[in-house]
Amino acid sequence: VKLLQLSMALQTFCGSLISADVPALMLEVATLDAGKYAKWCMVQSAAEQLLEVFVTTAACAVADVRGRRPVLLLTGPLYFCIWAAVGALLPRRSRLALPLVAAVKALSSVGRSAFLAVSSTAICDVLQGDAAALANHAAASEAYIGLSVFVAPLLSVYLRRRWGPRSPFAVAAVISGVSVATLFSQLTETLEAHGRPKMKL
Repeated sequence: VKLLQLSMALQTFCGSLISADVPALMLEVATLDAGKYAKWCMVQSAAEQLLEVFVTTAACAVADVRGRRPVLLLTGPLYFCIWAAVGALLPRRSRLALPLVAAVKALSSVGRSAFLAVSSTAICDVLQGDAAALANHAAASEAYIGLSVFVAPLLSVYLRRRWGPRSPFAVAAVISGVSVATLFSQLTETLEAHGRPKMKL
């Protein structure tokens, strides 16, 4: 439970760390064209929200059949690590910048939603409906997330001033990479095999 709570909080922390830099990145890869940037943002936002609905639903269905661990390892921190790495390393004026940023940003957003949904389910598996434990989990999760939202923007300002505009992306990529490695080595399956339904279309 603590591992999943920490992973969820780190997702929020990394998202907050680069939140101020994402619009600047998107405007830069849109070749500083304000009209092109505004149109792209509208299409990107609508596409991400639609994808989140379908992908999160599918991820939860797969997690019920195949188990929570594979879905958790293949969403969330892994996708965010890819997105942050692209933000840190991508040549902003290349021809591939715009479609690549659009794709990895959408992938990160969708992966985060799926990860949070399946993480909550995995925690419920472990706590087995214990109302007091679930309440404690909810309170602790909100506290971790609230702390992340407060600290991350302050760190982002420091990083940007000290090492440049790409440094928050680089730090977010490293933190997400560590989170992926920790989940891979420490996370165990929470859904027993005999409790899994068959896949239904």
